[in-house]
Amino acid sequence: MNESTTPTAELQALLGEDAPLRWWQRRSLWLALGALLLVAGALYFWQERQQADQLPSYVTTPLKTGRLALNVSANGTL
Repeated sequence: MNESTTPTAELQALLGEDAPLRWWQRRSLWLALGALLLVAGALYFWQERQQADQLPSYVTTPLKTGRLALNVSANGTL
């Protein structure tokens, strides 16, 4: 009898080579989890950019001493 032949069905069944993979060993689970993390990161980045664009922007000028002038105009009856 030659021991170096390919494994038989009995040997594969004994070793459990034909058993289904456990849930954490499945490639599809890790690919889906990676895709979900990628989408969540992109959504977080997009939300942060939207909030940063909505912040008020202030225009400042250096302080000068002088007269303060104020003009008020209106339309209609007062």
